[in-house]
Amino acid sequence: MKKITSLLPCLLLILFIFSQCDKEDTPSIECSEENRVNFVSNFDPEEGRTIAKFFENKSIGFDDNGNPFICDGENWVFYYERISPDDPMIADDEITQRFMFEVVPPLTDSFLIEGSALEAANTHYFIACFCPEVGYFPSSTGSIDATQSQTSGDWEVTIDVEYGNSYIYDFKDTITFEK
Repeated sequence: MKKITSLLPCLLLILFIFSQCDKEDTPSIECSEENRVNFVSNFDPEEGRTIAKFFENKSIGFDDNGNPFICDGENWVFYYERISPDDPMIADDEITQRFMFEVVPPLTDSFLIEGSALEAANTHYFIACFCPEVGYFPSSTGSIDATQSQTSGDWEVTIDVEYGNSYIYDFKDTITFEK
């Protein structure tokens, strides 16, 4: 029994070394604080705000809590944010929605993402409101259908996706994303 006990640390060390050899060196996106896209700006809460932009040479990274953000990369990122106007006469009427996804730069002026490809596109929906569930949610249900305008270069994107855990949100909209 003494021999087995003395061999145990050696066996654990060998297992650790071999487990490290199997790990692939996958490239990671360098998303430092300095190269993140920042949307913080002053706006009138009573008027709200809407942003719909697409970015070239960007990617979606994730912070330590799993929240997505936009930083330097090789893909195109589509970002939508809507902060509803605040009515001071109504309590808890505010809602913030964010939607983002990334694609490899398309070779044509249109693309379709659906089903499990939504996960590969880092599709995320965020909701903050007086709602059953709030926060960021990935999606693998639904579709994103996009067409680029030949004149302006903007992208018209029709979104029909579902998000959530115990409560399912249905996000449907057609949005024009500007460069």
